[in-house]
Amino acid sequence: MGWQVVNVVVLHAGNTIINPNGIFVYDGPPASGNLIIALAPAASTDQFTNAFIKGIQVGEATDTAQVQIIPGGGGAAQVKFPVPSLALSNTPNLAGGVSGSFADMLLSGPALATPGFRDWVQFFLFSNDGVSSAARMEFRYIDDLGNISILGSYNNTGWTLNANVLFGLTGNVGWANGIQQFLLPAGGGPFINGESFHAISLASGTTGLLSGGNGMRVKKMPWNAIWMDMEFSWTATAQTTFTFGSLPDATYYPNVTRHFPFDVTGTPTAVGTDNPRIFVPTSGGIQVIVPASTAGGTGGASFMYPTN
Repeated sequence: MGWQVVNVVVLHAGNTIINPNGIFVYDGPPASGNLIIALAPAASTDQFTNAFIKGIQVGEATDTAQVQIIPGGGGAAQVKFPVPSLALSNTPNLAGGVSGSFADMLLSGPALATPGFRDWVQFFLFSNDGVSSAARMEFRYIDDLGNISILGSYNNTGWTLNANVLFGLTGNVGWANGIQQFLLPAGGGPFINGESFHAISLASGTTGLLSGGNGMRVKKMPWNAIWMDMEFSWTATAQTTFTFGSLPDATYYPNVTRHFPFDVTGTPTAVGTDNPRIFVPTSGGIQVIVPASTAGGTGGASFMYPTN
């Protein structure tokens, strides 16, 4: 015998009721407050005054949170995590769909209902729009008044962090659309802003021990600082002041002449009075003083100094 279709008004099987409004499962006997699962084509209430949504709802009214699966209906499909009480002013949810020429996915955090504490955050993922914009993700902060700030974003050009919000930076880190930005290129690493080391010319009477025969190099850091690295040898036996080349330009200069320690090896004979040290001037050549020795020596240092 083939399939038979039987139309009934209500099918009641234990804790489950199926009727024209949907499928309803109860935690215990069907009653007010006992609805735990609802699958319905439209939002309404059951005969026991339990409210349900259009879609799938899991959780009782007394639960600390429920789970709702809501169809798109022309918009984004959503998975919500509502709190039945008024503890939240924004329901945390995961949404996905098409908005204009973008396909996107949105993870929204919760916000309290208490006035003055209703700030919350979002994590946004966009597709390539197929016209001019690349795929992108954004980290968003929404304040108590509902104002949205994009704290950071990433696309095929790298990271963009809004430094005025994240770090309170006031240096020359760039501006876009009125927002101060701290840019990290995709291939530049998490800290170095894409700049390679600049070689400083050797002083007469020295031999560079760094890669490529360099004895001193500098690199600009993205937080108003310069990284200086040096390693070289010499044959002079008397205390000697070696003058190396100048810094690349004025943006590498300290605001006052700086003095740094310089480690030496070999056979120094008067370190106590000669005090090996490095002078980084506000302009001009970098000087390194080495101590007297019986046969020259080697020395090095690696340090940072601010430019502001």
